[in-house]
Amino acid sequence: MVIAIIGVLSSIVLSNLSGARNSAQEAKTEVSLRTAQTASLVCVDGGDNLTVPDVANAICPGQDNWPAPVGLGWVYGTVGTCGFDGDTSDNTFLFCATDGVSVVTCTQDGCTTT
Repeated sequence: MVIAIIGVLSSIVLSNLSGARNSAQEAKTEVSLRTAQTASLVCVDGGDNLTVPDVANAICPGQDNWPAPVGLGWVYGTVGTCGFDGDTSDNTFLFCATDGVSVVTCTQDGCTTT
C-alpha cells in the first residue's frame, strides 16, 4: 500500500516538473524572439524587408543575425507552419517559432505565445 502511494505521488511530481520545464522553454524562446522583434522594427523604419528566419541570415541588411529560438526543440516557422511575412512595405511583419505544440508569434505589435 505504501509503495502504491509513493508511486502515485511521484507520478504527480514528475508531471508537474514536465509542465514547468515546457513553460521555461516557451519563456526562453519568447525572450529570444523579442530581440529579433525589436531589430525588425528597425528594419521596417529603414524600409528593409526581413530575411527568412535562420541563424545564418541577418534579420535585414545592417542588422544582426536571427537569434536562435533557444527553447529545446523550438524552430522558426515558415509559410505552411506557423507563418512568416517579411514584406515590410505595409509596415507590418510576422515571424514565429514552434515546438510543435506551442507557438511564439511576433509582429510589429509585439510577441505572444499560444
